[in-house]
Amino acid sequence: MWADHRARLELGIAPVTTAPVVAQVSRSDRQAQLRLFLRGCAVVAFAPSQTHEVGALLAVAGSADVVDAHLVLVAGASQATVLTADVADLLDQAVQRARRIGAHSVLDLGKPRA
Repeated sequence: MWADHRARLELGIAPVTTAPVVAQVSRSDRQAQLRLFLRGCAVVAFAPSQTHEVGALLAVAGSADVVDAHLVLVAGASQATVLTADVADLLDQAVQRARRIGAHSVLDLGKPRA
């Protein structure tokens, strides 16, 4: 994972994440490796214009996870692939949204490789 991330960065391909994801990861020092990983990512803001669409997605999906819903919204808009440890929840929301996103499970990013 780290090698792939580094290769993309060296090619000038910045992975994209969302501001709510960064905020969630930043709440604990236990996520230090993930915080390092996110350093090279472009961060998409949670725009006021997205609030109602995120809320509607939560209602239809029967979820309360605003962070996941915003990520699904952003990924769906750009047909991006999502790397997550929460594939089932994201896919449920994506299906409810009727957009196709790829989601790959990343349970442990591990330590960066040299």
